[in-house]
Amino acid sequence: VARSAGHVDAHIALARFYNNSQKYAKAEPVLKQAAEWQPENPEVNYLLGKVYLQQAKPHEALAVFLHGLK
Repeated sequence: VARSAGHVDAHIALARFYNNSQKYAKAEPVLKQAAEWQPENPEVNYLLGKVYLQQAKPHEALAVFLHGLK
């Protein structure tokens, strides 16, 4: 199901809040949902990669960053 940019933007804002609050485990599913809706969104991929790095998940981060470069 495709979602509007507004839905993705709201998820990005919520994920940024969690990220700034160092609640990376809460940011991760929010960003994963946004990535399902807009897999090519560079901001979603960047933020998800950063969240993975903050959680010591370098392999997942690398995969997301590389996907963002396609």
